Amino acid sequence: MSVNQALSRLLVLIAVFSVIQVALQAPYLPSPMAVRFNAGGHAVGWDTAQSFATINLVIVAVILGICLILPKSLTGRRRLRWRLPNRDHWLAPARLAKTIEYIQRQFYWHGIVTLLLLMAVFQLVVDANARNPPLLDSERLVWLLDGYAAFIIVWGWSLWRKFSRLPPDKRENPFG
Repeated sequence: MSVNQALSRLLVLIAVFSVIQVALQAPYLPSPMAVRFNAGGHAVGWDTAQSFATINLVIVAVILGICLILPKSLTGRRRLRWRLPNRDHWLAPARLAKTIEYIQRQFYWHGIVTLLLLMAVFQLVVDANARNPPLLDSERLVWLLDGYAAFIIVWGWSLWRKFSRLPPDKRENPFG
């Protein structure tokens, strides 16, 4: 099994766990429930528990669709018009398969981390609604969002670094 196959299976597994999380907790959610909160964690928006669960499940489906279908659609294309650094090198026919495999792996990682963030935020909202009056743990939310932002920065940097540098044998030698 390749790394990409393992990551795609992990992505699906996390999506299944997310659906299970919603299915197990949805019957116990109050209706109406707090779904929007201000910076202090106080409820400012309300909705039904069924609507909240449905929206979460739709978001899981969209993330799963984007992260599974889009990368797989890259393999059937003969000519890619991406704006990559050193694109002539990375999209050359000899390297195209490896380049697509790397980009697919990055899509899978992005989907995995995004689904984990969604699960954590869902749990924060459920926990907030267990209190009376509902109060979101804003500090935990900030930590989650900071961690996600750090992931996005590292993820983007790794993409840029991968494609902006040529392998050692293809770089120009300044010493002749």
